[in-house]
Amino acid sequence: ANELRLAEVIQVDETPMFYLLPGHGRTAQGYLWCYRDPATGTVAFDWRLGRGHESVVEFLGLDEETVECRVRLIQCDGYIAYETIAKRYREILLGACLTHIRRRFIEAGGESPGLTEAILARMRRLYAIEARMRVGPHTDACRMLIRSGHARPLLQELKDKIVAEHGRHLPKGKLGEALADAPGQCEQLERYLGNGRRDIDNNAVENLIRPAKLGLKN
Repeated sequence: ANELRLAEVIQVDETPMFYLLPGHGRTAQGYLWCYRDPATGTVAFDWRLGRGHESVVEFLGLDEETVECRVRLIQCDGYIAYETIAKRYREILLGACLTHIRRRFIEAGGESPGLTEAILARMRRLYAIEARMRVGPHTDACRMLIRSGHARPLLQELKDKIVAEHGRHLPKGKLGEALADAPGQCEQLERYLGNGRRDIDNNAVENLIRPAKLGLKN
């Protein structure tokens, strides 16, 4: 926990987990939280009974005067608990996850296949830029320059497309909800552009917590 508190950026994900309730002979639901520093690969798991923002506050020691916390950006999936943290602690910003944004449009694909495909195509191009950088060695400064020159205008194009379509679809439909949430998420996603060590998505931490989800399902 101490190492992650000193990281500038952390990735966070949480998943429900059942546990045996002592003295009752039945199961109850808790949550397994996973924290990762993308710069060093340091990972920590934290077990909590709840899914509220207090879990993150306590893990990072944000309310403890004796605990030093240097976290300035939390990359997450848009869950309301993280929004609460960003409002309560103004020095902490949120970074969005492109996979999470993309997933919403995949789920809404049946409502307007042409539109969702146009949006998903732009997301694939953003991922292609990241894939090309992983082929050979790139310094953080080089990654930042490539993102600035190629990914930034493409992300702006994606935002413009989403904003242009917002309001043209049923607000309570899956597509309408995805279009309503995406502009704010895209603004948070932009924060990966200015730092070569930041990731475009939260996949690394989601992959770490996936075995627990699969075990629960099984």
